[in-house]
Amino acid sequence: MKERRGENTGDLLAWLEAWARIHGEDESNANPLVRLETISSGWSVTISLTKTKLEDQEFEEVEINRSPDDWIACWVDGGLEARDLEWQGRGGPSNLVELMTVFRSWASNVAPSDPAADA
Repeated sequence: MKERRGENTGDLLAWLEAWARIHGEDESNANPLVRLETISSGWSVTISLTKTKLEDQEFEEVEINRSPDDWIACWVDGGLEARDLEWQGRGGPSNLVELMTVFRSWASNVAPSDPAADA
């Protein structure tokens, strides 16, 4: 399998597993921590930030449109008025690894002391 944009898929999944394990320990959060879905135009990724070190961190929205099948958009929504603060990522059919790389890069940079950052 060809790796997308230089990220090793196995390392990325191991990091996400560690991040979810660490942040999923608080069972008072009733929302799914990580949700990956296929949508008609590609991928949807939703990651709960509530009760994590990331919930108070700024995220600069990302929007890259290379072609109708090669695109990503990432943002954070929710907050004080919403039930759950979430990182959102959408992308084309071959952009899942790129979406997860954007999340990992942000999470590792704003919360470097997080044990999952080194996983």
